[in-house]
Amino acid sequence: MRAWKPDVIHLHGTVSEGMEGIKAKREYRKHLLITTYGEDITKYAKLPVSGGVSRKILKEADAIICQSHFLKREIETLGIHKPFFIIPMGALISHFKPENKTLVRKRLHILCKWNGRLRAVARH
Repeated sequence: MRAWKPDVIHLHGTVSEGMEGIKAKREYRKHLLITTYGEDITKYAKLPVSGGVSRKILKEADAIICQSHFLKREIETLGIHKPFFIIPMGALISHFKPENKTLVRKRLHILCKWNGRLRAVARH
């Protein structure tokens, strides 16, 4: 990182890489941005051990990106009040629903045929 000289440290998630992010923030004196995705807040942040780790890491963040206002509220209930950026990661399917699927598949050369089911296959 010394040679690269980034402007910011950006973590994707809290628990798994959080402690390394805090260490890098302190060592290289860079801002720490954390993106949360859901279970790291709705599940792991509420468990005894990982919850304490999650709160510690989120408190060290200079800013937090979340997918929804729901996740922002969940983080705030943990006592974390930082600058938040809400960036939804989904799409409004109604905006991308073709009126004529057959015509769209033909224009885009999409072969979409399925006859069967997915199942595990035992290999000996």
